[in-house]
Amino acid sequence: MPTITKLMLGGTNNGSTLIVSSTQGSTQNIHSVAITATTTIDEVWIWAKNSYSQTVDVNLVIGTGSSDSKTFVITPVSARDGLSLICPGIAMAGSAIQVGAFVGGLNGSASPACSGSGLIGFVGYVNRINQA
Repeated sequence: MPTITKLMLGGTNNGSTLIVSSTQGSTQNIHSVAITATTTIDEVWIWAKNSYSQTVDVNLVIGTGSSDSKTFVITPVSARDGLSLICPGIAMAGSAIQVGAFVGGLNGSASPACSGSGLIGFVGYVNRINQA
């Protein structure tokens, strides 16, 4: 029978809101998957909040070191609208998977909050599932 352990996101020390002000080319780490067992996966749940006065594009980056092996998920997060789910329990396994984020467009187009003001925050958790 599988066992599930709830963990904090790796980018936080105590589960508090992780503020991201990074823009494209400077992804900030939110969670690192460091699993060597083939029977274990991380199910990652992340929500974003936008304290800015306009909608902001949030880029979730999932993958390993080179940009060729990364997936970019762009989610517009509405202004002052509570938490928006941006990572709905995506299952990840491996020893080098990184989950990071930046604000703004993929081609360098600026979202309003790209000034480094830190108005975009992330909360979430990881369900570590051991199937052994």
